Amino acid sequence: MNTKTDHCPGYVRWSLIHDLTGLCLGLVLLLSLLSPTGLQAASPIKETYVKAVLLFNFTRYTQWPDAVFADNNAPYRICVLGRGPFVDALYTAVEGETVRGREMAILVLDSLDSVPNCQVLFVNEPGDYSLPDIFAYAQDYPMLTVGDGENFILEGGMVAYFKQGNKVRFAINPQAVSKAHLKISANLLPLARIIRR
Repeated sequence: MNTKTDHCPGYVRWSLIHDLTGLCLGLVLLLSLLSPTGLQAASPIKETYVKAVLLFNFTRYTQWPDAVFADNNAPYRICVLGRGPFVDALYTAVEGETVRGREMAILVLDSLDSVPNCQVLFVNEPGDYSLPDIFAYAQDYPMLTVGDGENFILEGGMVAYFKQGNKVRFAINPQAVSKAHLKISANLLPLARIIRR
């Protein structure tokens, strides 16, 4: 069994195992992180890393149509619109990891031109784009859209981080996910705030 611990700050340790046992372990870890004593976000650096780890795990609990991959060796592409500390945290979170045998690739976007190649789009800094513009552009593709704040979902996004006290949590809009022909594991949904629109 292949186990790896990310080299990351001591406040977060993340073990990833790439088989069914690993999926169960990942779920247990998410549960513990989201418990009243877990996933504390006392500093911006820590909060950023927690979000990056969660974003990686969303790929483990989401199913895409096979047609989105050019072949069996095509990677999962996590695209980040906008730059900043989150990009570095994401590189650390996914370094050397695979999901269902596929490597992880991170693309940092300054425009939406490369969006059709993404399985996940994290809206870090919208730049000149409004959220409706982003979602209108992405709606024709099987792409998981992730961002910050409840308004992200109300505008049409699928997954959004929010703060509850000093903890990072996340919300999911199941209808938006289904409309994009994606399936999120039933094991993940109970951990989320469900927002329907």
